[in-house]
Amino acid sequence: MFQLEPVQLVSTPSGDSLPNDEATTNACKTYLKLKGISFLCQELSNAYTISPDGLLPVLNIHGRLVSGFMSMCLAIKETKKNPNLELKPEVLQTKNCHHVFFFWLSDALRNIALYFTWVNPSGIQHTKNKLQKAFPWPICNVMFNRQKLAYEKYMGAIGWLSREPGEIIEEFDRVCSNVTKVLTNDHFVFDRTKPGKIDCLLCSYLMMFEKYHVLFSPLISVLSKYPALRQLVTLLEKSMMSKI
Repeated sequence: MFQLEPVQLVSTPSGDSLPNDEATTNACKTYLKLKGISFLCQELSNAYTISPDGLLPVLNIHGRLVSGFMSMCLAIKETKKNPNLELKPEVLQTKNCHHVFFFWLSDALRNIALYFTWVNPSGIQHTKNKLQKAFPWPICNVMFNRQKLAYEKYMGAIGWLSREPGEIIEEFDRVCSNVTKVLTNDHFVFDRTKPGKIDCLLCSYLMMFEKYHVLFSPLISVLSKYPALRQLVTLLEKSMMSKI
């Protein structure tokens, strides 16, 4: 464990958060707790306006402003005063593979969540209704149109804007299948006995999908095929209880 000044974490109020933002915010909080890093939370309805790239949550780590779960993990790693340098080729190769897996999973889960929030018609309506409850008119319309335009641009750039829901469901099925290949009974991802950043991120998204089961109902059907993923969530919850 290493010591840091309290991390300042800013996100939207839990009741107003959009699904992807809620998942990443919960992942950040879980990871900070597991690392024993104290943090202060502040909820702002307009948290998006202080994010440099629109991602939430926004965190202040030793005066460094970062946004999103991945950037937080990288920033925390850089604060280690005496990092253990590993020079063995086989260990370096394993670590590199784990990093690649983390980046891939983070992108995949974010893109899937954003598709059902900003591209799928029923998701778009749900998002609009949520923003209308969070902001008065006409601010809600401005926020909705601005974010919708930004996400459509992003989804178009990665080739997901024209994809059908069935294709995204198949993509999620592949994600679940690949993750279960690195899971063993009573262990975390990559056979670890303690949870890490991948476990925090994955479980936060899985719990978010279940919470918004109407919005992500096609994904819930896929998850039912992979009981190991539900077991991972339970395992992480037990680990968090031991931290209390």
